[in-house]
Amino acid sequence: MTKDSQHPFFRPVWRRYAVIAVALVWAAAEWIGGSPMWGSIAIAMAIYGYWSLILNYEGGKAENGATPDAPKQSQDSKEQE
Repeated sequence: MTKDSQHPFFRPVWRRYAVIAVALVWAAAEWIGGSPMWGSIAIAMAIYGYWSLILNYEGGKAENGATPDAPKQSQDSKEQE
């Protein structure tokens, strides 16, 4: 079973950073609007997002550790190695 942070939607790195940026913008809006509690919650979500989507991201890896975007080797090139 995969974790939500390993969903294929998060494979492009820009999407992972965009999710974190949205949480930070939301936190800033809450703090500016005078709601420090909701601002703190949004900052906590951004920190968790950074931890799970950037530091510990392993999405897109196959069982053998290769990424699905990696070029496939033919049998001939494997035999030469």
